[in-house]
Amino acid sequence: MTKGLKNARNKVLVDNTAQAVFKHLDRIKDNRRALGARWIWELLQNARDAADRQGVRIRAHVSATEFRFEHDGRPFASEEIAHLIYHGSTKIEDFEDIGQFGSGFLATHLLSEIIRVTGRLEDSRGFDFPLDRAGGTAEELREAMERSWAAFEQSVEDARAAPDAITSFAYAIAEPGARELAETGLEELRRSGPLVLAFCPEIKEIAVDASGSEWKLSRGSEEEGSVLTIRHVAERGELSRFVAVAGADAECCAALQLRRGESGLEVDQAQETAAKLFVLFPLIGSERLGLPATVNSRRFKPREDRDGIVAGDSLGAQENRRLLEESMRHQEQLFEWCAQKKWAGAERMLAFDTTYLPDWADSAPWFSPLLTRLVRKARETPLMRTAGGEWIEPQAAWLPATDEPSHRERLWKLMSSWKGAEARLPCLDDLASWSRNLSGWRRLLDRSHEDMGEALTITKVARLVGDAGSVDELQERLASGTGLSWLVSLLELARDAGETGLLDEHNLLPTQSGGLRRRPDLHRDEGISEELKDIAGAFGLEIRDELLDKDVELEGLAELLASQREPELLDRVLARVKEECREEVIRAPLALWAVRLFRWMADHPDYFERLEGYPVPTSERSDEGVAVLLLERGREAPARPLAPLATWPENAQRFASLFPRRRVLAETCAAGDPEVWRRLAASGYVNASPLIETQRVVEAFLPDEPLPELDGGSHKSTQEVEISDVACLVEPDIGLIDTARKSRKRATELVRFLVEFAVDADERAFEECEVECECGVSHRTYRAAWLAPLRRRRWVPLDASGRRATTASAESLAGLLADSPETSKILSGVRSEKLLDALAISRADLALRVVAGDEDERLALIASMQDLAAAAGDVDRVRELATEIREHPEIIDSIEERRIRRNKIRLNQEIGSLVEQLLRQELEGRGLIVRRTGIGSDFEVESDFVEDEQEVGLELSGSRGRTLIEVKSTRIDRLKMTPVQAARACQLGDGFALCVVPLGDDAPTGETIRRRLRVVFGIGARLESALSDYEFLREAADAAREPRGAVELEIVEGEARFRIARAVWEDGLPFGQAVGRFGSRG
Repeated sequence: MTKGLKNARNKVLVDNTAQAVFKHLDRIKDNRRALGARWIWELLQNARDAADRQGVRIRAHVSATEFRFEHDGRPFASEEIAHLIYHGSTKIEDFEDIGQFGSGFLATHLLSEIIRVTGRLEDSRGFDFPLDRAGGTAEELREAMERSWAAFEQSVEDARAAPDAITSFAYAIAEPGARELAETGLEELRRSGPLVLAFCPEIKEIAVDASGSEWKLSRGSEEEGSVLTIRHVAERGELSRFVAVAGADAECCAALQLRRGESGLEVDQAQETAAKLFVLFPLIGSERLGLPATVNSRRFKPREDRDGIVAGDSLGAQENRRLLEESMRHQEQLFEWCAQKKWAGAERMLAFDTTYLPDWADSAPWFSPLLTRLVRKARETPLMRTAGGEWIEPQAAWLPATDEPSHRERLWKLMSSWKGAEARLPCLDDLASWSRNLSGWRRLLDRSHEDMGEALTITKVARLVGDAGSVDELQERLASGTGLSWLVSLLELARDAGETGLLDEHNLLPTQSGGLRRRPDLHRDEGISEELKDIAGAFGLEIRDELLDKDVELEGLAELLASQREPELLDRVLARVKEECREEVIRAPLALWAVRLFRWMADHPDYFERLEGYPVPTSERSDEGVAVLLLERGREAPARPLAPLATWPENAQRFASLFPRRRVLAETCAAGDPEVWRRLAASGYVNASPLIETQRVVEAFLPDEPLPELDGGSHKSTQEVEISDVACLVEPDIGLIDTARKSRKRATELVRFLVEFAVDADERAFEECEVECECGVSHRTYRAAWLAPLRRRRWVPLDASGRRATTASAESLAGLLADSPETSKILSGVRSEKLLDALAISRADLALRVVAGDEDERLALIASMQDLAAAAGDVDRVRELATEIREHPEIIDSIEERRIRRNKIRLNQEIGSLVEQLLRQELEGRGLIVRRTGIGSDFEVESDFVEDEQEVGLELSGSRGRTLIEVKSTRIDRLKMTPVQAARACQLGDGFALCVVPLGDDAPTGETIRRRLRVVFGIGARLESALSDYEFLREAADAAREPRGAVELEIVEGEARFRIARAVWEDGLPFGQAVGRFGSRG
């Protein structure tokens, strides 16, 4: 071939190469962002290709304006430098494939169009020239290539032998985009550098010096289990990074980056973002494949831009698929190693995220099934460390699954209180990773969270809570915390996560009784009284089972429930109560609750209207239960039920037995505010007192009765009149009048009630008012309407049988009260005067009939009164005397005592006279004289002979002297002598004689006295010792009475007292000082 032809051929080849290079450069510039850091791997690949048997060491320098890449590989061959200048690769064998392969080095021009290349040739000649790829057209690029070749030749000709075996590529990176690209590439190198060293044993070391920040990676030893150590030296010191390689000797292998953790080796965080496919070096974009480990094979067929592997139907694509399928067992082997050696951090490699798959993988139908296989293997391998420190299979775990990360953490914290949860929940620090992994698994397995056992959703938690059935049982299932507060947190989470539909499906909402219910079965409590809820429960309405617990009325949840208002519940309860009382009786246990409901309504004026028709328990009980009475404001006042006894006026309470128990509300109704009964009475529901005030048409006209009879009519007021009345007075059979008719005791009690309560309480009872009658004439009537039936009706029983009765009169009342003098006395008092007058009963006649039972007795009484009046002088003095005796009945006792004393004195006088007569008869014939003599005022009325308050003795005188005879009578076996009499007996000695006359039941006569009389001589000698003792005691008492300063003994009538003079207490402490002294003892 002629030289001209060769030159033409070479020109065409250069032109074609320039065209191809120009297009390639143009394309990579357009894909600058996608290709990212590919350029750094192209430089490393060129360095690895230049490695000799000792391997190659790489160093990168970065300054503010330059990036320089160096390696110590073998020199350039002539053909390699030519390829570098004219093609963009040092691989000679790639020349024929330009446009698809062999152009990787061109990617480094993303940093700079001009590269300063320094190195040496195989003949040791050095070179240093600019490799220029500038040019807006292919022709300009060709010219730049020609200039680069010329500069290379000139550099070689001018250079001497280069002993330094360093190849260097320097890039100007002053442009911001270029520097950013350089930093991105170095960061990729740091992240995936350990994998590069693991897959490329030819590269011994990679060192980087970036603006003062230096780090270095170098191969270390290989540990047990195919774990390669990578020494990482940085400013903070040296540390070891590790790469576990499974299938290192196979066509493809799988590797996992590790690091040293607190408890041993663990998966390095760098593995999460590391490239997942290597052809010795990373393939761009393979970090998005979702593979857990990094797969490397020299046999992979990469795409032109090293952004993946070839997929499709070609032989290369089929080989790629086979290699990836082969890698599955190596990746599964890595799972087993993680489980066996308990390498933490496995969650960092199990995301299987297919969200951003590269296009080639997304279009390959076989790729996703490979990931699915790995997911299944990962789920059944114990790769998860639990919060309790155990290692379990992820499919047996509880992995919180929510859309919002913050909700996920809240769910974890919530379930961490569940018993056994620590053996199923991941560590909180690993939660985000495991939740992310769960999302990837779900997409690959095409399952919902509900279909995955490990997915802990709010729905599943709701199911667990619903199974508990109650807050107490929920508490039993918790290891810590309180059931209610835990549940509140769950409900807040469900609300915030938009899962409120769960409330309709599961028993999640706590009731006020501690149960758990669904939303449709529950109501919001609109301020219902707790007392009303208790009452409702007693009547079978477990309302707290229907109401949301007040502590769970959360914003956004409570509004979802229908409301339950207090009036609505009250109506339900009232219906239940009335159903229980259909037979006018309520069971005793429920009676107390019916009372509580009554009191509760009575305390709430808003519910007064609902008391209408309410069956309130009364005081009447039976075997069937407690009688009830309907509250009806339409009842006439006297027929209304009476308030509980305890609320009545005090004077009326003691007459409770008169009133029918079925008309008196149960005593348990009385508790609470007494003012309630005034309001109830004012509303017409009850009578607060047996004496009532009302208005009605009157048909009785006391005191004008009897009135003339009318043809075809009766006397009746034309308008209602303000009157007073007595409750239950005329009620048939059970009223006061009908029951009094059948019992003298009740009739007597009714009289006392009228006098002691009704007359006093009804201050205007006897007021007379003119009332216009339908007859056209005005009549008088008493304001106390209760007087008329007491006057008209037969209510005073005539005998104990109660079968016969009559109207009240002086005669009937006197007969009634014959056995009740106290009642008779009350009826004769001032308070009863107007009552008797109104009943047309003569007070005088009644008084006589009460005192005297028949006509003769009454006449005798009248005569006695006449005598008394005559003695007193006038009637007023008799009245005053009677009043005095009534008010001081002890006067009668005093009069009686005086009468008895007089009788005793008279009797003793008679005895003394008889003794005197007997003695005279027997002794005066013997020359002795008997005469009376006064011997003092010290005497015993019971036994002594007394005249004019002076004791009388009998003196017997004769020729031999005188003897004093003291006469004493007695009806018992002893008698008494006064100290004066005893002293006289001792003093007179034989001149004293004691004459004793024992008495019997018969009247004393001279004969009986003669027979019974006994005379004791010498009694003085026998009295001397006792008298001496008496004198001693008297002297001692006198001595004790002698004044001894401010304190003296006082003995009066045998009782001793100590008299304290004023001087004693005047020296005492005043109040303030006394308080201080008391306080000092505290």
